[in-house]
Amino acid sequence: REKKLLEVEGPVGAVEDSCYRDESSYIPTKADDWPIGQPVPLPKWGSSRPPLVVSSIEEYEELTRQFENEVQLLLQEYNYDSITNFIKFYNEFKNGIYETLEYFFRKYQPPLTKNANTCVGLGLLLIGKLALLESRFPGVKNSLYLVSCEESIESHEGYISNDYPDPWVSDKEHVMVAMQIEINGRGGVILLDPGYQIGRVITVMIDQQYPHTGRFVPSSCPQKEYCYQTMVGEKYVQWSVWNGSNKPETNLVYVGASYHSPVSVTERRNLVYNFRSLLATNSKGHLLAGVYFKAALQSTFTLFCDDDEDPTIKHRIKVPSDKFISLNEIDNEVEKILNTSSKHLKMTKVQYCNILSGVAKILEDNDFLDQMCKINDDIFKLGVDENNNNEGVNNYNLSG
Repeated sequence: REKKLLEVEGPVGAVEDSCYRDESSYIPTKADDWPIGQPVPLPKWGSSRPPLVVSSIEEYEELTRQFENEVQLLLQEYNYDSITNFIKFYNEFKNGIYETLEYFFRKYQPPLTKNANTCVGLGLLLIGKLALLESRFPGVKNSLYLVSCEESIESHEGYISNDYPDPWVSDKEHVMVAMQIEINGRGGVILLDPGYQIGRVITVMIDQQYPHTGRFVPSSCPQKEYCYQTMVGEKYVQWSVWNGSNKPETNLVYVGASYHSPVSVTERRNLVYNFRSLLATNSKGHLLAGVYFKAALQSTFTLFCDDDEDPTIKHRIKVPSDKFISLNEIDNEVEKILNTSSKHLKMTKVQYCNILSGVAKILEDNDFLDQMCKINDDIFKLGVDENNNNEGVNNYNLSG
């Protein structure tokens, strides 16, 4: 099948420099990939990747030191941004002649933009950087791959019953970077998750012995605890999240094969998600500044930042989104947060305000938001709708 390289800026598009492979090539969505009635295209997976074999714990530790350094540099350099491409999506829809947002959503080719990355762009950038370690760790380039993640799984028994996740009930809203590893004959998988601002290497050993990461508190969400363990013939990693409750939320990461639909499915799906954020972190993943809000009519922006002089002081304020339409009603307290936040976000205050103003105008468009929420709801129902064509997996080519 014919492929074309991602038409994006900088290292994301520079395949020869960043060492991206199939996962980062854009595969145009074909009609049979997106059946009528399905709210997103059916995701596809490729082949499994060979494990990187290391001869000792010391070699593993040196490898993960290098990996951790690269993911921390990435988090420090790039923001997480699910707003900028949302504005582009809206503007292109409004500037065209489309009867419905659903029709436009099917025709739209989601872009990747160097400085406006969600988990997809951050994951692809990280693979490119890690692949440059090939001369130091031979084989690493061919062992790295993107993996898909399904979040908030209520019952995983049916979900994991096939060799691949069932594409008819998967919306694949998140991706990570993975690499199978073998240490003195012991198997495991390394996971890296810049999309959730995790500034460390996660090692999931099958036997759950060192260097298995175990349960930890992420810097980006100190009120939560994460834990990862392999399951089902090592094709899945169960990612458990405790958030003040004894019962964890369960997410499933499919590590059995490389994920080939990060743009056509995951990036597309996130365009209609009803929560948006623009976040800057330090190298450890600690949140420094940003904004988040629900994509709803006349929403409220939550603006936050660390204090300029004392980072232990956190500034946070809620502002009605319509205050940013004209930018004439911004008070001194908000102005101060905007000044500090823009420095952390590596942009001018004018650029930051233009982003907030652009999205504030979208949040006044009730018709667009209603259509967007309808698509988002249809996607959300994929995993819980008993009327989905679960048998269709038998008639669909999952390997792309």
